[in-house]
Formats: sequence, structure tokens, C-alpha cells
Amino acid sequence: MVASAQPKDQSSMVWRASHAYQRQQSGINAIFMGPPGAGKGTQSQNVKRDFG
Repeated sequence: MVASAQPKDQSSMVWRASHAYQRQQSGINAIFMGPPGAGKGTQSQNVKRDFG
């Protein structure tokens, strides 16, 4: 992390930690694109299995 990008006060640190936690809890939004038979369904099942 660049020194200038680090939080400068406690409230910034708390907000960043809270925001990171919310992103972890929200799950994954993914779009699989490709022609029929390319494996979009298979890959989506694999992602669901591996990442919940």
C-alpha cells in the first residue's frame, strides 16, 4: 500500500475494516459469457462449489 493511501485517522480505519467485511459477506457477482456448449454452466457450478 502506498503511504499516502493509508488511513490517516481511526474513523477511516474503522470504515475501511467495516467496508471490507461487508464486501466479504455479500458474495460473488459473476457473469459467464460464451457460446452454447462452452462450459458456462460447468464453471458456474465449480465457482459455487469452491466459493459458496
